[in-house]
Amino acid sequence: MKYLRLTSFWGMSLWAAAWFISLIFPFSHSTEAMIYPVRSLYQGGAYATLTETTLERVFSDRMSGKSELYDLTGKSGLRDRSNLSKRLAAHLYQLCLQNRLDPAFILSVIQAESRFQLDAESPAGAIGLMQLMPGTARVVAAKHPTLLSSERFTANDLRDPFLNLTLGVVYLKEMKDRYTGLSPYYHLAAYNMGPGSLDALMAGPDFRPEKTLKYYQGIMRGVSHWRHYQGRHSKVSTTHSGALGIKPISDVARNSPNRKI
Repeated sequence: MKYLRLTSFWGMSLWAAAWFISLIFPFSHSTEAMIYPVRSLYQGGAYATLTETTLERVFSDRMSGKSELYDLTGKSGLRDRSNLSKRLAAHLYQLCLQNRLDPAFILSVIQAESRFQLDAESPAGAIGLMQLMPGTARVVAAKHPTLLSSERFTANDLRDPFLNLTLGVVYLKEMKDRYTGLSPYYHLAAYNMGPGSLDALMAGPDFRPEKTLKYYQGIMRGVSHWRHYQGRHSKVSTTHSGALGIKPISDVARNSPNRKI
């Protein structure tokens, strides 16, 4: 009887330990997810780790280029250009709260995509801070009509950094939900090449995260940097790969119909 009690105790202890570990690193059955387990970097618990003041400092230090600030409601012409860094910081902070995403993660995506250049445009036609393709933005807007009427949407609207941030963050949230339970690699790979292209690659028998691996690794390394931002002279550890550099994926994937919609 004593042996049975000890066996039951250790059995329950091992079960409890395995359950706790599964909450922290919920692996899927795929090889890639086992290599890159889902981490709690931006899964809901750390989505307000940065203050608006820190975000304002980042935008003030890093932002460059010109922007078109449209009033997309059509009520009052161009938006006020004063205090742009402060207003963008407040806007991003609220977007992250609403979509349960870590602001440091979004900053790292912006660094990788555009280096905070407001008027960045890639050869493929991706625009703005979040490097959105007009077709992708139009589809996202159609799913969320309160953001913007997709009927009156034009590519030039993406030059408004407020709208660019909004559609980019919402699109990332869509990718996170689409690949829920999988590593953040999939969220970022889908954002970068389009979910259709990613699904086609995943359906192959020998899928390995090679082409978007540097993009993913650079962004995830950058999260810690932005969480502990020290000012304009601090070294940014993300691998730049946006409109001003070379994407770590093939031109075919970057220019696929799924990316352009």
